[in-house]
Amino acid sequence: MGKLEMAFLEPLIKLDGVKSYLSRIEEALEKELARYKNSFFYEPLLYAVKGGKRIRPLILVLSAECVGDGKKNPYPAAVAIELSHTESLIHDDIVDKETFRRGKLAFHAKYGQPAAILSADFTLAMVLDILIRYRKPSILKEIVLSVLKMCEGEILDVKAQYNPQSLNWNTYINIVEKKTASLFYAAAKIGAIIGGGKKWEINSLSNYGLLFGVSYQIRDDLSDLKKEGETSDALKTLLQNFEVDEVTEHLTKMVKEYSMKAIGYLEPLKNTKAKEYLCELAKLIAEQSL
Repeated sequence: MGKLEMAFLEPLIKLDGVKSYLSRIEEALEKELARYKNSFFYEPLLYAVKGGKRIRPLILVLSAECVGDGKKNPYPAAVAIELSHTESLIHDDIVDKETFRRGKLAFHAKYGQPAAILSADFTLAMVLDILIRYRKPSILKEIVLSVLKMCEGEILDVKAQYNPQSLNWNTYINIVEKKTASLFYAAAKIGAIIGGGKKWEINSLSNYGLLFGVSYQIRDDLSDLKKEGETSDALKTLLQNFEVDEVTEHLTKMVKEYSMKAIGYLEPLKNTKAKEYLCELAKLIAEQSL
């Protein structure tokens, strides 16, 4: 696990109760992967999921608890969200020709591109297999929409690399919303659906997920910019159009704005520990951007 991951995770697991959520997510992930112990893809997928922060599945579980009574188990869906994220990273590293991910060899660099493409396809099938067990078409619809948006975001990112002048701040946010925040949106919405939330509750949590996801990615870009290390392709392209100080100032302003807006969408929800944790997650994003 890299330094950036630890910087976010350490204060997170100190929140009372959050560590137990993360432990249960890890157990559910191991249990689901164990179903494929006899498959070629088992060992590679263990490698792929190792070191993840599990923020997306955590948001799904907390969203379910915000509105539900705990009768329906959100952890399989949380696993599906993490696997969907894993699948997107495998493809992303192939497209961007990245050699390392989370401080280790990128999946395609370790196993080869054919195995990487097939593993990502296999993972997507696992995601659909998990979610179909809930027998709710609305849940499947959300994961499908998130995959469509992630693909759109990726192609926008690629196009911007070939035409840097086309990347303004609005386009940057559009890429972030599609490529990163769409899965956070899906995580929060699926959790709220599983929890049996009312329409307005589902909308509130969905909007929280979207805004949190934007803030989360901007924070990552800002952290990479400050430490002068590897940066996202969108950030690299931005730096061709704007001065470093201008980019730093704008990103810092935006990450706080999106975090606070995310928290605002939670205000109408009943006060629960789950809601408190979601608020704390968004606050951590803002604080760590300082």
